[in-house]
Amino acid sequence: MRHISKSFPGVKALDDVGFSVAEGEVRALVGENGAGKSTLMKILNGNYKKDEGQILIDGKEVDITDPLVAAAHGISIIFQELNLVDQLSIAENIFAGRLSKGLKRVNWKEINRKAKELLDRIGFDADPRTEVGSLTVAGKQMVEIAKALSRDCRIILMDEPSATLTKKELNALFDIIRDLKKRGIAVIYISHRMEEIFEICETATVMRDGRIIGTVNVGEVSPDRIVEMMVGREVSSAYPRRDTVPGEEILRVENLCRKDRRQNVSFSLRKGEVLGIAGLVGAGRTEIMRGLFGVDYITSCDVYVHGQKVRIPTPAAAKKHGIAFLTEDRKIEGLTLDFTIKANMSMANLPKLRRGLLTSTKVENEIADQYIKLINVKTPSRNQKVGNLSGGNQQKVVIGKWLNADPEILIMDEPTSSLTAKEIDDLFRIIRKLRDEGRGIVYISHRLEELSHIVDRVTIMRDGQYITDGNFKDMDMDYIIKNMVGREIKEKFPRVECRKGKKIFEVKNLNAGKMVRDINFSLYEGEIVGFAGLMGAGRTETTRAIFGVDPKDSGEFYVDGKKIEVNCPMDAIRNGVVLAPEDRKKDGLCTKLSIRQNLALPNLDLVCNKMGVINSGKEDALCEKAVKDLQIKTPNVEIDSGNLSGGNQQKIVIAKWFMGNPDLLIMDEPTRGIDIGAKAEIYKLMDMLVKSGKSIIMISSETPELLGMSDRVIVMHEGYQTGEFKCGELNQDKLMAYAIGEGGKYHQ
Repeated sequence: MRHISKSFPGVKALDDVGFSVAEGEVRALVGENGAGKSTLMKILNGNYKKDEGQILIDGKEVDITDPLVAAAHGISIIFQELNLVDQLSIAENIFAGRLSKGLKRVNWKEINRKAKELLDRIGFDADPRTEVGSLTVAGKQMVEIAKALSRDCRIILMDEPSATLTKKELNALFDIIRDLKKRGIAVIYISHRMEEIFEICETATVMRDGRIIGTVNVGEVSPDRIVEMMVGREVSSAYPRRDTVPGEEILRVENLCRKDRRQNVSFSLRKGEVLGIAGLVGAGRTEIMRGLFGVDYITSCDVYVHGQKVRIPTPAAAKKHGIAFLTEDRKIEGLTLDFTIKANMSMANLPKLRRGLLTSTKVENEIADQYIKLINVKTPSRNQKVGNLSGGNQQKVVIGKWLNADPEILIMDEPTSSLTAKEIDDLFRIIRKLRDEGRGIVYISHRLEELSHIVDRVTIMRDGQYITDGNFKDMDMDYIIKNMVGREIKEKFPRVECRKGKKIFEVKNLNAGKMVRDINFSLYEGEIVGFAGLMGAGRTETTRAIFGVDPKDSGEFYVDGKKIEVNCPMDAIRNGVVLAPEDRKKDGLCTKLSIRQNLALPNLDLVCNKMGVINSGKEDALCEKAVKDLQIKTPNVEIDSGNLSGGNQQKIVIAKWFMGNPDLLIMDEPTRGIDIGAKAEIYKLMDMLVKSGKSIIMISSETPELLGMSDRVIVMHEGYQTGEFKCGELNQDKLMAYAIGEGGKYHQ
């Protein structure tokens, strides 16, 4: 490729770009988001038309006008979002558009034979008649590679191919790439993961801002050097910590109280300081800041700005006193997504735009351009709709909007939520710059590691109240957690020893689909059995088959030594087996229904009379007992379950099944997405259940959790059991060896 240029309205995406790739070479193409990598590849594949430049194959210029022309020249691209039809077979996807010539009938026998040859060539053992929709992501990727090879391609472009692959699947992909290299096929490999580039690529071409920065031999440079070329500077840390000397006090809040029992919260903020607000979900951090900013009503509070007492009844008053609030939900409360960047950045300070009685478009444009440049918003123009930007750039627009109001104090509520590592790095650079300018920042985050690198002081809240504060560097993590939770967590996993009772459940020779193969295990009273494995190992699929959600192909279940039939969840429930699924919001709860309704739904036989009418007294007693026994934090049971914290939602899922007195509770990722305090409560609840003689199957991706809470651990790999261990026989290294299918090579 020589002198390739491409412009879109308002932005030059590629500027005089050129590079070459040799036969059998694996070339990395790297750069930040917006560097121009995807645009360049789409030009090479014929998705975009270049404005200028040449594309040469074997030294001869070619005109690639569309993907079919690219394919004719031996070029194939595998996008991150795979271009397959799930309802068609593997063979149909591979030869789509080439199944027959003219009016001839499709020779399916020949098509399937050719497809099988291609699959064997890349080492993918699959029936070409299999529907693509039933394959894993890695399997679909293999089909894309087979499709590329079917066209006798000479150049394969791979755009972030590892984004959803496990380590084992990635190794299989690398083996295929090495085989392609031996066959003389060139691979252009786009990835942001340095470890992959250094493992599989020989050379790396670095792009920045639509230009080629340089090409290096991977074996002759360090990852840091490539990153420096990408960003244009030395990168020292993911969280750029910097010691500062704060100035005078600019904000003091004393005894802030709300009618919802958020009480007696006090803190202060100085110039050039980042103050962290720490606490569990539900601690009242956001509510207090909404009250301070005048969004929500507060019953009492003394607020001082520069030592002068002020009253802040509305957001307009807060803004007048130099306070800005960057809400957690930027899409709902921070931005108008259908408006342009220019319009969003103008909203916080419309008087600034007025010239007489009219709004000056010229001034509005100048302000938008100023802040786009200042905080490095990546956009083709100021007129781009905000909803079309990445999460990180949306966050930057929110910051730009408030900087336009020239605040001294910025309140940031979970500002890194849903951001990539690169976007977090950009955000932290902006925060550091604002701090250096003397602005004070209140920083709310549940990520303690993040707080430890970015904040100067921290105020800890619990249950709506101020607990303590201090310099972050003077506190250790255990002290912070103790004050957040309200107690010292001496044991992270408070496992109790229970007497092992009789065998209550047994699985024999269970097979279900492609992910559950010949599973055998037993479960005893008062026992927690953990299921370990990588994503795609078949753990969830196994429990779904046990619960009757998915059909089994073969296998037998026994309860108390008696064979049972489970063809649907109701069969499992009747036999004392229940499932708390991984996705509690989608599969475990009706989030639009109240706590009362969620608790009653699976227990109608307990609360209804013989006529099928709900007895409200029985329902009240059932709900009251559940809330008390499981310590569900709620003012009443009429609240929609979707309004509760993740930990309390999980308690409701457990409670609704526990009330039916099951013998076996299956818990799929029971602590995913909940904070450390809620985790400890879930662990205590699990202990309570096994103490009462119940048994638990726990799927978890957190190895310490598995080792800390389980009596036994069953390890799975690609649908098979690879090992079963008592917890004392297992450590993290051994577990991982069996999880990747190399347990036989492991030596204690």
